Amino acid sequence: MPTLTKPNGEVHALLAAAIERYRPDLLAAEVTIGLLAAWPRTENDDHPLKLHGYPCAATIKVNSYKLRCQGLEDVTLTLDGPNWERLDAAEQDGLLDHELTHLELCYSKSTKRNPVCILLTDDAGRPKLKNRLHDYEIGGFVAVMDRHGLAAPETQLVRQAVETYGQLRLTFDGEGKP
Repeated sequence: MPTLTKPNGEVHALLAAAIERYRPDLLAAEVTIGLLAAWPRTENDDHPLKLHGYPCAATIKVNSYKLRCQGLEDVTLTLDGPNWERLDAAEQDGLLDHELTHLELCYSKSTKRNPVCILLTDDAGRPKLKNRLHDYEIGGFVAVMDRHGLAAPETQLVRQAVETYGQLRLTFDGEGKP
């Protein structure tokens, strides 16, 4: 279990700037986001923040209605503290954008009678949110790829990702930008 702290005001300012730049819909809906930083308890723990058992740079979670009624923010964003400190400004901005992209506001369905979608709120008047999954994820085992080559599901997933996104997303210029 990591040690959790609240990040300094600079991190809050970076988050506010990212929301304004990338997610003005969250700003307009007045979504509140609490920040935490996870730090290792021991010297041997290089990755204090994990998701599904894997080290990760950050997590974002929509807080329950009950917690929101108790005064907690709508969402909690937790950063891996040591990792965050190693990132440069562009990488920090990219990480914040990634985490914010996981958030989806919930709207009413449009119908012929009511073509306008309305932001849904909970009983406390807070905007309803849900977690957006990644557009793609690849998981697998190198040993399976070694044993089965092109027949391995891992190899097929990597191939499909390269075919689908390779030309558009995986060709980088000298500055690491697609």
